[in-house]
Amino acid sequence: MWTLRNAACADMSLQPESSILTGKKILFVFGNLELGGAERQGLLLASHLKDKVGAEVQVWGLSPYYGTLSDLCSAINMPWEGFAFNWKFPYRHMSLLKLGIRLHRESPDILVSYTTLPNIACSVVRRIAGAKVNVWNQADAGLILNDSFLHRYAVQQTAVFISNSACGKEFLVTGYRLDPGRIWHIPNGVELDVPKHDRISWRCNLGLDDDQVAVCMLANLTAYKDHATLLTAWHKVVSSNPDVRLFLAGRCDGEENTIKELISKFNLGCHVQLLGEVSDVAGLLDAMDLLAHSSRSEGCPNALLEGMLAGLPVVATDIPGIREALGSDCERFLAPPGDADAFATKILELVGDPELRVTVGEQLRHRAQLEFSLSRMLSLSVECLESVLQ
Repeated sequence: MWTLRNAACADMSLQPESSILTGKKILFVFGNLELGGAERQGLLLASHLKDKVGAEVQVWGLSPYYGTLSDLCSAINMPWEGFAFNWKFPYRHMSLLKLGIRLHRESPDILVSYTTLPNIACSVVRRIAGAKVNVWNQADAGLILNDSFLHRYAVQQTAVFISNSACGKEFLVTGYRLDPGRIWHIPNGVELDVPKHDRISWRCNLGLDDDQVAVCMLANLTAYKDHATLLTAWHKVVSSNPDVRLFLAGRCDGEENTIKELISKFNLGCHVQLLGEVSDVAGLLDAMDLLAHSSRSEGCPNALLEGMLAGLPVVATDIPGIREALGSDCERFLAPPGDADAFATKILELVGDPELRVTVGEQLRHRAQLEFSLSRMLSLSVECLESVLQ
């Protein structure tokens, strides 16, 4: 199980000795109670505010079903609630009203939302809920958001935005003509747990030989990622090097049947393995030699940062959020969106050069430590939340 050890271990020299947030009621609102990158970041901040700042914190999911996120909340005595929200017509407006009324009973001072649906919903119902302010976390480059009246109204009702990427901030500025001063650019912060199992144990369990190159993609199986391009590329990779193995780690989230069909279509059953949701992420990454990340849209991808921190070289899609995370030194390992041939070529270059893998991996580890530290994310986020109450 992914834990919250990291928040507790952050550099306390960066935390305020006292805060205007102490004693304030802060509700974190997510799309559901499952665990993805946005939920990880939000829960790390929620835990820090509760344990180190003294805020009264709750975690909400806009779904009645519990999941890994609610399990983690229970483990650290964090109050949580699942709310049955229906975004479809004709139920949307009634769901918004019911959400506002339900939130009002909690008398929140601040609503902190993550991802598109919770961002819109919390912005629309903030006055009904009685919250002094809402904070919109932009975790992608504008996925799903559009020019509709409801979306524009929600943006107008938001006091402060946090974007974990420059491209997310740029989208809000250009798409909704926002004052850049209303948007805080706070990159994700990552630290890895101590692996539960070492590299040898993991590779033995995965059936890997000592000299066999292992590649993984760490992402839920959702339509917002692009497993299809990676699997098409993998067909080309194994044609040149049949010993390389690919592991797809992540929760089944609607695309698993399509992925299985592609594995069958390309006859990759012996070369690709679906691992499902992995609790020992640090252990898995330690067992790998290369991280692949094929995606359609990203802000600051958490899984990519974890791979970087683990010292893995990365081959990924050339989209702004990923380019920002990897930095200019590793742009040569980015493939154009949907270009399976280029993706395969870049994977094969690293597969065939162990020394290059080590060199690139160490460059990325250093970048992750310098630019995406957990303590920096927590400190800036606390500063942002304090500013909205001043």
